[in-house]
Parts: sequence; structure tokens; C-alpha cells
Amino acid sequence: MRSTPGVVEVTGVQLRWVGQALRAEARVAGDSTLSLVDAHHLSHQVEHDLLHGVRRLTTATIHAEPVPHDATAAHALVSHHR
Repeated sequence: MRSTPGVVEVTGVQLRWVGQALRAEARVAGDSTLSLVDAHHLSHQVEHDLLHGVRRLTTATIHAEPVPHDATAAHALVSHHR
């Protein structure tokens, strides 16, 4: 996941066996300047890379988030404007 261009950090990785299939869930952090469309594409690229790189992985749910320090600043900004 970290090898996918645009991914700065990976957290919350979970893998689960469901019968003979493996399912994954993870959060990836990218630059906070990414547009919503670019963040969506980034999460799909990570999903694609995982599905093709991990044997028996059939499903990957990837959540794209801003880099943690950018998320804190954005949260403070939104809270200030309420």
C-alpha cells in the first residue's frame, strides 16, 4: 500500500478469513490537497494493488483520509466556523 503513489501513511489494517477467501480493510493517508475525486481514485488504486498482490484476497475496503496533522487542522477550522 505504501508503494502506491500518493499514499503517505497506512493505518488500521485488518485482514479476515471468510471461508477460503481473505478480506482486507485499511485506512490510507494522502496529501490533504487531493481533491475528493483524486482521493477516491487513490483508494481504488490501493484496492487494485492489494487485490493483485495478495493471494486469496477477494475484497479490500480502503478509506482515504488526509495526513493526520492536516486532518487535525481541518477539523479545527470546521469547528471554528460553526
